[in-house]
Amino acid sequence: FFMIPTSINESTILKDVFSVTKLYTKLNATKKNEFSSVHFLRDLTTKLHFSLNRLFAFPVPVWLACKDLIGSNETEHAFVVVMMAFRSLDVSKIKAAVEFCLQDSIGSQAGSTIILNALLTMPDDLAGPWVERFARSKDFEHKYIAIEYFSAKGVGPSSSLRALLEREDIYSHERLISSVLRIIGEQKLSEFKPVLNKPLVGGSSPVAFWALWSAVMLGDSARVVEMESFVSYPGPHQDRAIDVFFRVAPVDLAYKTIAKMRQIPGNIFALIKAAQILGDTKAVPWLIGLMSRPEYAQLAARAFSLITGVDLEKKDLTLEVPLITALQFRDKKPETDTTMREDVKDYLPWPDTVKVKVTWQHYGHQYQVGKRHYRGRSLSVDRLQLELSASEIGIRKSAAMELALLMPQMKLVNTMTEFN
Repeated sequence: FFMIPTSINESTILKDVFSVTKLYTKLNATKKNEFSSVHFLRDLTTKLHFSLNRLFAFPVPVWLACKDLIGSNETEHAFVVVMMAFRSLDVSKIKAAVEFCLQDSIGSQAGSTIILNALLTMPDDLAGPWVERFARSKDFEHKYIAIEYFSAKGVGPSSSLRALLEREDIYSHERLISSVLRIIGEQKLSEFKPVLNKPLVGGSSPVAFWALWSAVMLGDSARVVEMESFVSYPGPHQDRAIDVFFRVAPVDLAYKTIAKMRQIPGNIFALIKAAQILGDTKAVPWLIGLMSRPEYAQLAARAFSLITGVDLEKKDLTLEVPLITALQFRDKKPETDTTMREDVKDYLPWPDTVKVKVTWQHYGHQYQVGKRHYRGRSLSVDRLQLELSASEIGIRKSAAMELALLMPQMKLVNTMTEFN
C-alpha cells in the first residue's frame, strides 16, 4: 500500500526526482536484457508509476524544480522534465521539455529515446494527440519519435509511412528511414514491399539491413542469402540478422555460414545463438565443451536447455555461483569476446559441466541429429503461442519471431507492449 503525501518540500521533490530517474534507468536496462524476468519488469514499472504519481500530485512546485533542471542543464533528469511537461498539458512547457531533450549535450538519438519512453509511459489518451502532432511535424526527429511509438505499440501507420516515403529527403535521416523500413516488416505492411527493393537502400548501411530484414519478414525468403555478411561479421546488426537468418535459410546455407563464422574472431557468442536457433543436437557436444569456459558457460548451458528441453536447475545439473576472480582463462591469447557478459552473469545458472556431459552421454541418443528441436520437441504454433507468455523476456521475443516467420500474415508481436 503506497501513500501519496499531502504536502511536499524542496528536498522531498529532489529526492523523488532522483528516485524516478533511478527507476527509469533501471527499467530501461532491464527491458534491454533478454534474460530478465517479466515479473521483475512489472515490479519496476509499478514502482516507477508510484514515484511519478508522487510528483504529479504537486505539479506547480515540481515544475519549478524542472525549470531549474533545464536552466542548469541537468540532463540526467530529462525523463522527469518531459513527464511533468506532458502531464501539465501546457504547450509551452512541452515545447521547452522537448527542446531540452533534443539539445546537443544529450544528443538527438538519446533525447528522442527519452521523449519516446515518456510518451509510452503515459496513458494512450494523453500521449496519442502528441504522437499525431509529431507524425505531422516537419521535423524529422519528431517523425522518428512518432514512428518508434507506433512500432512499440504494434500499430502500422500506413498513412504516415506513405507520406514519408514520398519524400526523397527522408534518406538523409538514417534513423528515420531505418525505422520506417523496419516497421514495414514488423507490421507485415505488404503494400510497401516495392520500397524494399529501391536502389537507394543498397549497400551495407543500416538502411540496407532493415530493407532486407523486412523483405524476409514479408515472406521473400530467397533474399535471406543477402543477409550472410550481416550474420558472419560482428557488428550492430549481427544479432538481428542471426534471429532471422537461421530460422529461414536452407540447412546447407546455414551450416556453410556457421563454418565461415568460426573463422572470424569474436563470433563465439554469435555462434552459440545460431546453434540455439537451429536446434540441431549436432551442436550439443560443442556447447558442453564451452560450458567449461566461464565466459561462455551460462549462455552455452542456456542454448543446451533450449535445444534439448533439459532444465538444468530442476535436474540438479548446476553449480553454486563460482568466484569469478578465482577462475583463470586459458594460457593462449584470448579471443575478442572472452569478457564476461554483464547481461548474463546475474540471470542465468552456472552449469555443472561434468554432470551435463554424463547426462548427454546417457540420453543424447534419443534425439535425432539433423532435426530442429525446441525444448526437446518439434516446433509448433500452439507451443510458440504459449511461449509468448513466458517469464523470460528473451523466450517471448524468440517465440514472436518464430511465429512471424512461420505465419506470413502474422505481425511480429511486440512482447514488451504491456510495459510501454
